[in-house]
Amino acid sequence: MTKTLCVFLLALASAFIFPPARAEGRLPARHRLAAETVLRAAPDAAAPEAGLAQAGKDLEILGFSEDGLWAEAGRGAGVAWLPAAGLTRLQPPADEGLPMRCYGTEPFWGLNMPSAFFAEFERPEHPEAPLQITGSDAATGPGGHTRLWTFVGEELRGHLAVRNEACSDGMSDRHFGLSAVLSLAETAGAVHLRLGCCALSAP
Repeated sequence: MTKTLCVFLLALASAFIFPPARAEGRLPARHRLAAETVLRAAPDAAAPEAGLAQAGKDLEILGFSEDGLWAEAGRGAGVAWLPAAGLTRLQPPADEGLPMRCYGTEPFWGLNMPSAFFAEFERPEHPEAPLQITGSDAATGPGGHTRLWTFVGEELRGHLAVRNEACSDGMSDRHFGLSAVLSLAETAGAVHLRLGCCALSAP
């Protein structure tokens, strides 16, 4: 067993040593907004405005305030809160999962997953590499929920493990609700392990 594979398996196993997550109401999840709503920088109607969300928009909700009255929305920059009363959770499978976009820094990488069959791997100064998703699985244990995808491309193959937990890209103020472990193996023999975060993208 290679050293990289050992690290990858250890990263998956770590999902079982953290506090449990609820099987129902798992977050992040997609919610639909009923009416145009002002986003706030904190869960408080008096907090500074952080943007505007249009009616009918599908939002990635990362979590709720302790009183349940406010929801934190995932977005490209900073923190955004809105009243939870205006949100309706989408029904499975639209509430979570694909489409999804993952990326990491140092080195920079991106993985766009618009469907259960196709993905694109992105690297700076390289063309996008199309990938075929060949399999997937999911497991829920004492540490929460983890999903796994396998894929192959013209010059590489790999695995992506995504876990429901808070994540930071280390370079911005953006909050994520999904962490990622990406394992890549090139046909030339090189193996790479990448860490990053994921966000649910618009369906």
